[in-house]
Amino acid sequence: MKRIRVTIALALFIGAMLLLASCNIGDFGSAATTTKSTTTAPVTTTTCAVHTWDDGFTTKAASCSEEGIRRYVCAVCYAIKEEALPLVEHTYEKAWTSDEDRHWHAATCSCRGTADEAEHEWDEEVETKPSTCLERGKKTYTCSVCSYKKVEWLPLLPHTYSDEWTAGSSSHWHEAICGCPFVDRADITEHTWDEGRVTTPATCGDYGVMTYTCTVCSFPRTELIRPTEEHTYIGTVTGPTCTAGGYTTYTCSVCEKTYKDNYTYKTAHPYEAVVTDPTCVAKGYTTHTCTVCGDSYKDTYTDTVDHDYKATVTAPTCTTYGYTLHRCTMCFDSYKNTYVDMLPHTYVSTVKAPTCTAKGYTFHECSECGDSYKDAYTDMLPHDYLSERTEPTCSEYGIIRYTCRDCGAKASETIIKLPHTEKTTVIPPTCTERGYTLHTCTVCDYEKKDSVTECLPHSYVDLFCTGCGKKEYSFDLDYTLSDDESYYIISGIGTCEDTELIIPHTHRGLPVREIAASAFVNNTDIVSVEFLQGGEHLCAIGQSAFSNCSKLADFDMYGCVSSIGAFAFENCSKLTSVELRDQVSFVGEQAFVGCSALEYFYVYQDNPNYRDDGSCLIETATKTVIAGCKNSVIPTDVNIVTRIASYAFYGCTELSTIKIPLNIEYIGNYAFAGCTSLTSVEFADYGGWYVNRTVGIYLGGTTSIAGAEHAAKMLTKYYENYYWYKKDVSA
Repeated sequence: MKRIRVTIALALFIGAMLLLASCNIGDFGSAATTTKSTTTAPVTTTTCAVHTWDDGFTTKAASCSEEGIRRYVCAVCYAIKEEALPLVEHTYEKAWTSDEDRHWHAATCSCRGTADEAEHEWDEEVETKPSTCLERGKKTYTCSVCSYKKVEWLPLLPHTYSDEWTAGSSSHWHEAICGCPFVDRADITEHTWDEGRVTTPATCGDYGVMTYTCTVCSFPRTELIRPTEEHTYIGTVTGPTCTAGGYTTYTCSVCEKTYKDNYTYKTAHPYEAVVTDPTCVAKGYTTHTCTVCGDSYKDTYTDTVDHDYKATVTAPTCTTYGYTLHRCTMCFDSYKNTYVDMLPHTYVSTVKAPTCTAKGYTFHECSECGDSYKDAYTDMLPHDYLSERTEPTCSEYGIIRYTCRDCGAKASETIIKLPHTEKTTVIPPTCTERGYTLHTCTVCDYEKKDSVTECLPHSYVDLFCTGCGKKEYSFDLDYTLSDDESYYIISGIGTCEDTELIIPHTHRGLPVREIAASAFVNNTDIVSVEFLQGGEHLCAIGQSAFSNCSKLADFDMYGCVSSIGAFAFENCSKLTSVELRDQVSFVGEQAFVGCSALEYFYVYQDNPNYRDDGSCLIETATKTVIAGCKNSVIPTDVNIVTRIASYAFYGCTELSTIKIPLNIEYIGNYAFAGCTSLTSVEFADYGGWYVNRTVGIYLGGTTSIAGAEHAAKMLTKYYENYYWYKKDVSA
């Protein structure tokens, strides 16, 4: 505080002396001096009689324990004065902070104090959960001031059991009814059996049952009684036949057990004889068949007889020859002879008249067999058209449609459109829309634009355009004066609340030439960056300036940006494209690493340092791909690219496949690390690649799909300080 007061006094003294000097000289323009104040900012003084102070800006905010400082600059001579800002009041959190015994309001200011600290005031007890045999209940008390809660635990309840017995095969017990999963029974004892009783007597064919009952819980137990051995048999006689002997079957009338006895021999077959006469194809014989079982045999064979042929005469027709057929009446054996020539066709002629769809002709058909042919063709008749006309308009063609009265055939003829009835309207340009001349038709929806004029310049009043309301540039950013005091550097977001930043080309009369390292790092509110047009300044973007700005999707460099520092746009996951103008001379290491949404790079043709090809950003002098994106294809021209830089595709999570052409000789470490979707890498010279500090071919000599997957896995691994190179290429 003492230092601030001394500084203010010194500044006032210097100002008074300068004013006195200017009054003595008497000519405000004839004498000027330049000096520095006690601060780091430059102080420029002229012989102005009265300073014109600006609204000032706070260089140090006041707190509850230390005064602040506000600095004012003269708009005429750039003189500086400072004034102290008073202490601010202590501030405390509205919410209570509590421990087991007390509550208080914690300070939100820098003094770290407390207020309203007191012991808890407990309300009446509230039993929020009763105890069970498994879980303890609890009572909850609440402080009526800060709502802090404390808990008092209740004892467990005893287990409860059923009065009824539950029994198993060897014991009985009382089941638990309290629902506890860890305790289920009590009073477990073995059964006490009575003397038992026969509940099912035994027979010669089945076991009996003896039942015993527990005298305590009435649970039953059974034992089997062995069957008796005395059967009561009844006999049934089955007589003999010519196929089987006879026997007697004995069956127990109680258990139906059976056995057979008293077997007799089979009887003789009663055969019946049938005589079959001979034919012209088979001998005759006698068949003997048993009338009971069907058994049979043949004997007494006789020789075959001659064929008995019968002749049938078939007359000739216009399609077949005539002949005599001889067929045996017994076996249907046959043969033909006495052939006669075919008869001529008997044609009947019919004349078919022509139509507009078919020629005319004479049709000849045989009345006997249906054979036919056509001749004497005549030409088709012309169509007899009926016309229907639709008139044209300026938007639709006209048409004449023709339909044949006889056959329904259709044809058409197009009529050209009529000219438009044109109306011309001039649309003047604005600061957001280009002007143009609009040509419309008064009849149809026709519309055409020409004579386009460029947008008008914005007309800014108090930093906002009077036409569209666009902000001229983002203000309240933090600035730092350069070491040589010739330009300003943007060092941070300051109190600016813009999410669409517009970078000005001057600040306090000096150009803005740089965006400092880490100026907007981790700022997740910025969605776009635009450089104000019209300035002649060049802007250098510092290291990590926009790193982790995860919502930044649009960065328009215009003609302003000259260099881009390392990690400048690291992890800007919404950035889809990058355009480098002619003046860009430097792009730092990993400037676009982790920009997973990038689709392409575009470099202006006159840029001597960089070029784009295959959606890759390439350093021209070294022929090196320094950055890639999800759509990248490595160029195959050795005159364009021979190397892939370290981290070139690092974190490109949407890249799924890549081909390494013959012209690539070197791949830097971590070039494809973090490419989590990369499943296939194809090497044109698959077996020729090595990894530093290893011996021999690292990838092997296969070009199969499995080899491509293996290459992808190896390239995406995080090998520290490992790079890939061709055998004959020095890394």
